[in-house]
Amino acid sequence: MLRAIVILGALALASCAPDEMEPTGPRACESALPEQSGIIRWMAFEVAEDGVSEGFDLDESFGPPLEASACRARDFVDDEGREGIDNQLTPIIPALENQVGEGTLDALLQSSISNGQLLIGITLEGLDDPRNDDCVTLVVRTLTGAPLLGTDGQLLDGQTLQVSPEARTARYEGAVLRDGVLETGPFELALPVSILDARFVLDLHGARVRVRIHEDGSMSGVFAGGISNDQMIEIASGLNIPSDLMSTVATFIRLIADLAPVDGKCTQFSASMVFEAGLGFVDPL
Repeated sequence: MLRAIVILGALALASCAPDEMEPTGPRACESALPEQSGIIRWMAFEVAEDGVSEGFDLDESFGPPLEASACRARDFVDDEGREGIDNQLTPIIPALENQVGEGTLDALLQSSISNGQLLIGITLEGLDDPRNDDCVTLVVRTLTGAPLLGTDGQLLDGQTLQVSPEARTARYEGAVLRDGVLETGPFELALPVSILDARFVLDLHGARVRVRIHEDGSMSGVFAGGISNDQMIEIASGLNIPSDLMSTVATFIRLIADLAPVDGKCTQFSASMVFEAGLGFVDPL
């Protein structure tokens, strides 16, 4: 059962999945330069410390949405002073790690990346200027292949991985790049997650992405969005959790929900995950 709970916590974020998704965004972009890609080499659950968390103001309000009196939520600020950051993973991860050990969930994610189970490519199309550009397309895809690792156990820069035949491309067109930082508006992002022997596609609703482009071509940033209560409960029900504990799990998921209110109750909970990506190449097959 403990292993099932670890997997449930690890599902609370990770990134793309099967088929081609409709592009989202304000406009299509043209490019005068080749596309630039990064392959995620490190990813971790974002947990607020001292009220500070990476992420986005997903509901564009402070605290629970006004129309959702039953929601329980605390907003945070990010390290640049932006307010209203939504991240309800903050109460989940420490509770799980009290049982499995500090850092265990992030270690499971890192192991999945290093062994090739969780390979995610981030591609910037229409990038005419690597610092400032008013129209960039962000593409997120799952990849496949045997990754090359450095002595630190992380993926090496400069390698080429193929788009997974089962991948569904998530695309946001018309993102704005300012001073080397790209941000998207909300879009739908399907996240394939592989933790231990569990494989799921997690739907991130109203997803927002921030990508910082560094001088060496590497990237860092954050994925954020809302996870459906019903989807998480459905996933949990398939993890061999005893039926008497399942009702407690379902209640907890609903208690932390802070997004998408329906009839005064929130139907999704916010989540953020931070990442680093090395410069790489994505073979579209």
